[in-house]
Amino acid sequence: MTAAASFRNTVRVRFKDCDAAGIVFFPRYFEMLNDLVEDWFREALDWPFERMHGADHAGVPTADLQCRFVAPSRMGEVLTRELAVTRLGSSSCTLRVCFLGAEADRRADLRVEFSQRLVCVDTARMAPRPFPAPVREAMARFVDEAAEAASATATATGSSAKSATSATSATSATSATSATSATSATSAASTTARSSAAEGTSAASAISASTSSNS
Repeated sequence: MTAAASFRNTVRVRFKDCDAAGIVFFPRYFEMLNDLVEDWFREALDWPFERMHGADHAGVPTADLQCRFVAPSRMGEVLTRELAVTRLGSSSCTLRVCFLGAEADRRADLRVEFSQRLVCVDTARMAPRPFPAPVREAMARFVDEAAEAASATATATGSSAKSATSATSATSATSATSATSATSATSAASTTARSSAAEGTSAASAISASTSSNS
C-alpha cells in the first residue's frame, strides 16, 4: 500500500479490547475495522454516517468479509490502520485493510488484514443503489490500481474457466449422445440381421420339407 492509495489513522489497544492473556480479543478487531470505515466515510469521502443513514436514507452494509490474523496485539500498543480500495463498482467497493504495529518496518509488523466488500443500499427499499457521484469520485483516490487489475484478471480467469468447463460438458454430452445413437444403430442392425437369418432358415426348411414330400 502506498500513502497516495490509502487512508490511515491510529488506534490504541485499550483494556476493554483485551482478553485475560492481555492480547486483543479477536472480535474487537472487527469493531476497530468498523470505526475505521466510519472515519473514512466522514473524513475522506465527506459522507458521514449520520447524514448517510439520516437524510440520505442510505447505508453501506458488509456483503463479504475475510480476515487473517498474523500476530497478537497487546494492551497499550498503538496500531496503525490502513485502508485501500481494491475494486470500485457503481454500487459496491472492496477494501483491503491492514492493522500494523510500531516497528520501523511496519510491513513486517502486520497484525491482522481484512478484505471487506461494502454495498451501498437504499434503506427504504433495502436494495442496492449507486454511490452518490461525489462519494464515488472521492473513493477513486484510494484505488490501488495494481490490486484492481489483479482482481479484474482473476474475474476474467474465473469466467474463462467456467466457459471451458461448459464447453467440455457440452462436448461430453454430445459424445455420449453420439455413442448412444451408434450403439442403438448397431443393436438395430444386429436385430435386423438376426431376423433376416431366421427368415432365411425358415424358408430353407420349408423348401426341404416340400422336396421330401414330392419324392
